[in-house]
Amino acid sequence: MPKTQAAGLLAVIAAGLLIFPSAGTSAAPTQQRGAVAQDEAGQAMEIPLPETEKQDAPAAPEAPEPQQDPEPPQEPGPAPEPAPQAASRPAPAPKPQSDHLPPPKPDMLAGADRSQAPAATDKVPKAPSVEPAAKPETDDLFARAAPDLPEGRPQQPVACSFDGAEIERVEQPAPDIPACQIPVPVEISALSEPQAIDLKPNATLDCALASAFSGWVRDVVAPAARSYLGSDLKGLRVASSFQCRRRNNLSSGKISEHAKGNAVDVSAFRLADGRIVTVADGWKTKGKEKAFLMHVRKEACDRFLTVLSPEGDAYHQDHMHLDQGCHGKTCIYRICH
Repeated sequence: MPKTQAAGLLAVIAAGLLIFPSAGTSAAPTQQRGAVAQDEAGQAMEIPLPETEKQDAPAAPEAPEPQQDPEPPQEPGPAPEPAPQAASRPAPAPKPQSDHLPPPKPDMLAGADRSQAPAATDKVPKAPSVEPAAKPETDDLFARAAPDLPEGRPQQPVACSFDGAEIERVEQPAPDIPACQIPVPVEISALSEPQAIDLKPNATLDCALASAFSGWVRDVVAPAARSYLGSDLKGLRVASSFQCRRRNNLSSGKISEHAKGNAVDVSAFRLADGRIVTVADGWKTKGKEKAFLMHVRKEACDRFLTVLSPEGDAYHQDHMHLDQGCHGKTCIYRICH
């Protein structure tokens, strides 16, 4: 066999040993990463690697791309919309800690200091507001009240007469209002003794009060006019007699004695010489007019249960009020101002 053929045969055998190594024998390091052998013609050939080793083999570095001239900067455009993310399962709500307490209910705060109590998260529905009933335009208390008559007084009109006065018996001035009833209603227009004294306007009073009033004018006022003022009394100005109203014309309170014909107000005294002494002006002086008014008021306090003058209150600055209203359990207590 020629030497050249023998050398080729040895090369083929050596290549076979490299491709199929025996079990338990590890290939040389150069053969594991790709060995190069010669074929029968003596040409070099690359031995292919197994598939598993191809994946582990590092990739050959790519040749760097040729550098290009940098592009000019472009104007910023609208930001690209973010890609929609995949729907994810919502995170579970955190469990309350052991020291977390629910908000207190409204009834738990009863009697406690609400300024320091935590506000409740649950809204309590408010009760529907109820508007108060509108008050009637007219006061109907007088229509509902029963007549307040002194015990023993006759409730039916009877004859009334006394000396020294021109009186006329009248019917009830307010028959439809029980609270404004006069036990024995009369109307006085003038006094005849000791001289003629007229009343302007006429006074509608209960018979008992009319008798006491005429006696005060005849026995006290007429003599005091001559004594203090040097002139006879010719007339009286009646500010009020019967009026179906409350005390001091207020919208609430007790029924006035005027509503029962049991009170009379005098605002001025007319003298024979033409002078007129008013309560409003005469009470402010320091002369004879003030002395006259003070005297007739003092004497009235002995004849009437209630006497009010400018010294009494703000409601009586221009007149003198006289009535026989009952004060106390025995009706003998007197008020004099």
